[in-house]
Amino acid sequence: MKCIFFTTCFLCLSFFGYGQNYYGLSATLTDENATELVGATVLLLNLPDSTMEEYALTNEKGIFKITAPKRTNYLLKISYMGYEDYEKILDLNQKMDLGTIVLKEKSELLESIEVVEERIPIRMNGDTLEYSADAFETQEHDNVEALLKKLPGVQVERDGTIKAQGETVDRILVDGKEFFGDNPEVAMKNLPADAINKVQVYDRKSEMAEFSGVDDGVEKKTINLTLKEDKKHGFFGHLEGGYGYSVPDQFEATSENHRYLGNVSLNYFNPKMRLSTIGAINNINEESFSFMDYINLMGGIQSMMSGGSLNLEISEDDPLGALLMNNQEGIAQTIGGGVNFNWFISNKTEWSTHYFYSILNREKDAYNFSRSVNLNQFFIRNSWLNSSVQAGNHNLNSTFTHEFDPTQDLKFEIRFKWNDAASNRQTREQSFGGNNQLLNEIDQGYNQKQLGWGLNSNVLYRKKFKKKGRVLMSNLVFGYSKDNQTSTNISTTNLYNDGGSLQLVDSLNQDQLVLGNQQIYGAEFSFIEPLGKRNFLDIKLVGMLNLDTKDRQVYDIEHGNNRINSALSNLFQKEYNYQTLTARFQRNQKPYTITIEAALQRSFLKGIFTNGQADLARTYYYPLGAIALDYKISNSSNLDFRYQTRIKEPQIQQLQPIINNNSPLALYIGNPNLNPEYHHEIDIQYNLFEQFSFTSFFANASFTVLQNQIVDNQIIDENLRIRYQPENTTVGYQGRLYLSFSRPIKVLGIKFNIGVNAEVNQRTSQINAVANEELTQRYTFKASLENRKKKIVDAIVGTRIDFNKSAFSINNSLNTSYLNYVAYSDVKVTIAKKWNINTSFDYKIYADPSFEENLYIPMWSAGISRTFLDANQLKIELRVFNILDQQLSVRRISQNDMILESRANTLGRYIMLSARYKITQVGAKNPNDGIQLIEE
Repeated sequence: MKCIFFTTCFLCLSFFGYGQNYYGLSATLTDENATELVGATVLLLNLPDSTMEEYALTNEKGIFKITAPKRTNYLLKISYMGYEDYEKILDLNQKMDLGTIVLKEKSELLESIEVVEERIPIRMNGDTLEYSADAFETQEHDNVEALLKKLPGVQVERDGTIKAQGETVDRILVDGKEFFGDNPEVAMKNLPADAINKVQVYDRKSEMAEFSGVDDGVEKKTINLTLKEDKKHGFFGHLEGGYGYSVPDQFEATSENHRYLGNVSLNYFNPKMRLSTIGAINNINEESFSFMDYINLMGGIQSMMSGGSLNLEISEDDPLGALLMNNQEGIAQTIGGGVNFNWFISNKTEWSTHYFYSILNREKDAYNFSRSVNLNQFFIRNSWLNSSVQAGNHNLNSTFTHEFDPTQDLKFEIRFKWNDAASNRQTREQSFGGNNQLLNEIDQGYNQKQLGWGLNSNVLYRKKFKKKGRVLMSNLVFGYSKDNQTSTNISTTNLYNDGGSLQLVDSLNQDQLVLGNQQIYGAEFSFIEPLGKRNFLDIKLVGMLNLDTKDRQVYDIEHGNNRINSALSNLFQKEYNYQTLTARFQRNQKPYTITIEAALQRSFLKGIFTNGQADLARTYYYPLGAIALDYKISNSSNLDFRYQTRIKEPQIQQLQPIINNNSPLALYIGNPNLNPEYHHEIDIQYNLFEQFSFTSFFANASFTVLQNQIVDNQIIDENLRIRYQPENTTVGYQGRLYLSFSRPIKVLGIKFNIGVNAEVNQRTSQINAVANEELTQRYTFKASLENRKKKIVDAIVGTRIDFNKSAFSINNSLNTSYLNYVAYSDVKVTIAKKWNINTSFDYKIYADPSFEENLYIPMWSAGISRTFLDANQLKIELRVFNILDQQLSVRRISQNDMILESRANTLGRYIMLSARYKITQVGAKNPNDGIQLIEE
C-alpha cells in the first residue's frame, strides 16, 4: 500500500522538474521624477503567440525580479496605472539587470481614446490586490474554487478553508454584495469560474468604520468577485446528476447499494436584482451545509451586537448538532436547497434575503474505547453504538438597508430558524478497573425528538454630523427561541464487586420532557467625537437582558403507568442582564493606530427553582478594558497587538441543580452557586505578504488567563460510575501559536506551504475531592507542495502530523500521548483540452500504545471525464470512490481527564457515472474582452 502512495507522490513530483536552465531578470522602475513606482505589473511573454511565461509586481523600492527559462524572443511588458506601457524584446540567455526603466505619464488624449483593457494578471489598486480571472486559465466546468487555487498568494485547503496572504478569508462577496450569507464556500463552489472578471483581495473594515471614516482596527480578510459584464445581465448555471453502485469485497446485490447525486445552481442577474438558487441531493456523505453553518444559524445575536456577547453551547444531545459534527462517519442521505435574492430598489435602498432548507439522515455503527483518569490508575470503557439521526432545518436571513442621505442610514436584519430532529441510539458499554476487572456494564436504548424555532432581529441607525468624524449610532436587538424535547430512556445496568460477581442490577424506564424558551432584549448606543484631526473618543452604552427557562419533567414508567420523578424534575428560570459603559480613545497616526478602552460592567444573575432549592440573586461589578496597537510596518507587512478582558456567564444547564441521567454511568448535576468567568486575553498578530515574490508569512500568538474558570469536577464510585458537577476553580490558562509560510520556487516551478499550530491548555479540577492539574498540549504540522503552472498537470502532495500529550498531577504515571499522521496527494491531468484524469490518495496512520492497536487506513479514488458539444457544455465523468474499500473512520481526542478513540463505519467502495450540463449566458451579448493572456 505504501508503494502506491509513494508512486503517486513520485508521479506528482516528476511534473515539477522541467530540465531547463533558468536565469534572473531584474530592473528598477521609476517615473520621470525618479520616484519609485510600487506595485507595477511586469509580464514576460513568449513570442510570437504572447502566452505568458512569468509575471511579477514591483516592490516598495520599485524593483522587480523574474526567474524564467533560457529562451530567445521574449517580450517584456510593464504596466502601471496612469503611465504608458513599456515594451522590450529580449533574449534571456544569462542573468540580466536592465538598470532603471523610466515610465512616462499618459497624456489626457491617450487616456481618452484607450478602449481595450488588456488582461493584466495582477495589479495593486491601492490596498487591494487585484487578479484578472482571464489571465489564469480554467476549464469550462470549473467553479470559483478552481480559479482561486491558481492565484498566487491564495490557498484553498482540502477542508474548504480559504487563505489569502496567509490569513483566513472571512467571506466572499459578489460585486460587493453577500451571496447566501457570509459562508465563503457557497460562492466558491456554486459560481462558475468563467463568470468572474476580477478577484479582489483586501482587508475589509467594520461597517461602523466604513460609515464613520474612523478606523477602529477591526479588519477581516475578504475576497470580492466582480462579475463580467455579460454575466450581470441574464441567466446562467449548471445541472448535474449521477448514479452509482456500491461494490464491496463480498458483493451482494441489495437496494442499499444504489448511490446517487444531484446538484443544481441557477442564477439570474440584472441591474435591478439578482436571483440565485442552489440544490443538492445525494447519499454519498456530501452535506448540503456544514457544522459551521449551523453555528452561524444558531449564534445570530452575538454578531448583531458590538458590546458583550452571548455564549452558544452545542452538545451531542442536540440531534442536528450531533449529525453535523462528524460528517464522514456513518452513511448519510442529504436533500438541501436554497434561494438568494438581492433587490436593488434604488441607489439608496436595497433588500437582500436568503432561505435554505435541508433534510439529513445518518445511520452509524461505532466502537468507542476510552481511558479515564482515576486516583491511582486509568480505568477503561468500551462501548458499541448503533445510532440514527434525522433532521430537517429551515433558515431564513433577510436584510433591508436604506440611505436617507449621505449622512444617515438605517439597517434592519432578521434571522429565522426552524428545526425538527429525531435520534435513536442503542448502546452497550462495559467498564474495567485494575487488572482488567469488569465493574459495570449497561445496555441502553435512548430515543429523542426535538422541535424548535428561533428568531433574531436588530435595527441599526447611524448618523454623521457636519463635524468630520462625529457619529451617532443606535442599535436595538431582539431574540426569541423555543425548544421542545421528548425522550425515552430505557437501560439495564449491572454492577459487579471486586471478585467479579454480580452485585446489583439497576433498571431504568423513563419518559423525559424538556421545554425551553429564551428571550433576549438588547440596546446599544455609541457617540464618536473627534479630538483634533487624529484623535477620537467613543462613548458607548450597552444593555442586555436574557431570560432563559428550562422545564424538565421526568416520568418513571412502572407497570404501564407514568409517575413523576420529583428528584429529576424541575422548572428553572434564569435571568441574566448586564449594562456596560465604555470609553474608547483612539489615535490614528500613520503608520500606527492605538486604541485604549476602559469600561465598567454591572451584571445581575437571578435563578428561580421549583424543587425547594433556594432562589439565587447575585450582582457583579467588573472593570473591563482593552489596549490595541495596529502598526503598519510597510506596504507589505503589519503588526497587531491587543489585550482585552471579558466576562463569560454560566449556562443554564450548568446552573440547574437537577441530575441529568441521559447516560446512567455518567450523571451530570448543575451548580447554582457558579460565578461568571473573567478572562484576560492577549493576542499578537504579524502578517507579511511580499507581492514582489508572492511570499506570505502569518504569525499569531494568543494567551488567555481564565479567573474563576468553570470546570467539571468528578466523583467516581467503586463501580466506576461518574458524577459530574461544574465548579469554579482558581485560574486556568490557554495558549496558542500559529505560523504559516508560503512561497513559490520559480526555478523548480513549484509552490510550498508550511503551517505549524501549537495549543496548550491548563486547568485544575477535582477527582474524588483530590485536586488534579491537567496540562494538555496539541501540536500540528502541515506541509504541502504543488506545481505552479496547472494548464496540463495540477498536482499537490502534502502531509499533516498531529501530536497530543496530556499530563496529570494526580499521578504522573497516568500521563499519555498519541500521534496521528496523514499523507495525501491529488493529481489532475488534462489531455487535449477535453479529457481529464484525476486521482486522490490519502494514507492515515493512528499510532500509539495508549490505544488498543495502531491503525493504517489508505483511501484512494480516481476518475476520468470528457467534455462534449461545441462549447464543452456537457461533461461526462466516470469515478471510482474508495477503491480499496476502507469502511472505517477514526477519531482520537483528549479532553476532560480522558482520551477517546472512536471507530465508525463509513461509505465503502462505489462507482458512479455522472453528467453535468452547463447553462451558458442567456439574455445578453458578450462584450469585447480585449486581449487574453494565457498562462502555460
